[in-house]
Amino acid sequence: MSQFEFTFRQFLALSWPIKSTISKKSRQTAIKRIVELLQTGNSLTADVVCKYGRELSYEESFLRLYYEAKFRWEYAVESGKEVLFPWKVAAKIKSDSDFKILKNKFEDMERMISQMFMRAVDSHDGERILNLAKAVSFFKDKRPSSDFIPADRERALLLFIKTILDHSKEKIPIRMVAQFLILDDAEARKKMKTPADGFSALRRKCLQLGVPLAESRKRKKK
Repeated sequence: MSQFEFTFRQFLALSWPIKSTISKKSRQTAIKRIVELLQTGNSLTADVVCKYGRELSYEESFLRLYYEAKFRWEYAVESGKEVLFPWKVAAKIKSDSDFKILKNKFEDMERMISQMFMRAVDSHDGERILNLAKAVSFFKDKRPSSDFIPADRERALLLFIKTILDHSKEKIPIRMVAQFLILDDAEARKKMKTPADGFSALRRKCLQLGVPLAESRKRKKK
């Protein structure tokens, strides 16, 4: 987690982008890889696959961290808040030390990217320079400051929920998960009714990803 804490209920008033950007065939391949990564405890890479539809190259991984660090620092300077990408969740920064942490992280990433490029120049490593150029192009429409939509929005959100709940040691009712996934439609949240199957498809996804669900209340027979 970040320097500041989040609880799941803090997110119920927020808005989220609604559509995913990955084809059905690519999504199936990505889902298989996400599950494999989670089974081996590699939740960070699983989250990357949810967001970008695939694992990132060496150069892309560094560029991702650089762009995120840059955005978080610039956002903090402008607003006095820290933001959690890609969900645009912001919380007030409470101390100068938190500002310093964000600044140092951005400057560290900036220095690392510069060093990577200059080492490639000094060693005539054209392949590394081309890979950096491709990574820059890849993130052109995926930077935190853009209206980036994760490749598999629903599973990215579910992993986001899992991260919060794992941190807080809480469990969540399946109905609240369903409400979370339609946060961009306040009217739909109000009118939501529990389906006859009790959100069975969503429940399977949660179990697949390890989202800690609270036990469902048994309906009383009429």
